Amino acid sequence: MTDTAPTTGLRRLSPRDESRVRLARHLWMLANDAFGLLPVDPDTPPGDLLRAALALQRDTEALVTDAVIAERERGTTWEQLAQAAEVTRQAAHERWATRVSIWSEQGRVCSSKESALDIAAFLDEQYSRYAVEEAPAAVSGGLDAVRFPDAPDERQRDRTQTLHERRADLARALQHWQETYTTPDESTGREDWLVLAANRSAAARTYDDLARVHDELVTAEPALADEHRTEAETYRARAADARSYADLALKGAQKAESTQ
Repeated sequence: MTDTAPTTGLRRLSPRDESRVRLARHLWMLANDAFGLLPVDPDTPPGDLLRAALALQRDTEALVTDAVIAERERGTTWEQLAQAAEVTRQAAHERWATRVSIWSEQGRVCSSKESALDIAAFLDEQYSRYAVEEAPAAVSGGLDAVRFPDAPDERQRDRTQTLHERRADLARALQHWQETYTTPDESTGREDWLVLAANRSAAARTYDDLARVHDELVTAEPALADEHRTEAETYRARAADARSYADLALKGAQKAESTQ
């Protein structure tokens, strides 16, 4: 079950369900990998046991990230996550907020190719093979899509997808302004200063647009509202910096003209 390019017509569940299936799949993969290491091989080359354990440790760290994402989608606050991890709120936010934002930007789906319900059904089958007690639909049975089939959560996806497409377009525009930016030096002339001022002004407008998109995402993705508020504030601060730089560039152009 590997992710590939998004396909059309694929049914999406609520982001909360998608995050739960993603976590369950990761748990199954980790358990499967660990189970494969159970046989004792007396001829294992030196270091292989440690390498295998470290690989599982890295997978476990990724699993922790998936757990945080699932918690955020169910409404768990950063304060509650910090308490669970026995760290400060700031430490928890610094450790996982970027990954939560990436999850949001990528569409909040377990897989870009497979249906989360199909993955859940597969995990149900795998779990039933090893469960001590009978547990039919161990994964899928707890999903909102199964428990509340008429829930309207999925209707938000069109709006959020449009906003994220807009965000991606703006990010590409911003990359263009960053790539065409030139650092001024003593040889910078009036025209170069004006080009630089225009560049920074355009970047400032793009930052402002990005901030507004994240403002809208606050209501479109309420479970991740904290992340979007933070992003909006960051982009507004960058917009202010870019405008200040544009003003300095205009002064540089005036100074260069006066010295000609």
